[in-house]
Amino acid sequence: MIHNIYYHIKRGNEVVTERTRGSLNEVENMLGGMNFARCSACYLVNMAYVTGIDKKAVQLYNGQSLSLSRKYAKEFTNKIMRYMAEFGIING
Repeated sequence: MIHNIYYHIKRGNEVVTERTRGSLNEVENMLGGMNFARCSACYLVNMAYVTGIDKKAVQLYNGQSLSLSRKYAKEFTNKIMRYMAEFGIING
């Protein structure tokens, strides 16, 4: 299904938002092998910008919190643990 997809992109010290149309599943497949993980039906997250997780939320470097759905929680947790093992502590 086609939806609005918003990219929050860090450019220098600024975060800009760009909008496009498409499928989040397509974007997830396109970013496969990169350091992105799905935390809910609505969000893909660059794991380099995650500062913490709990049972219901993912905390980002900028203080934002995104919901962590039960459907994606196990896979997201596994991916963030592998990321931490490879790159060290999560720090944004």
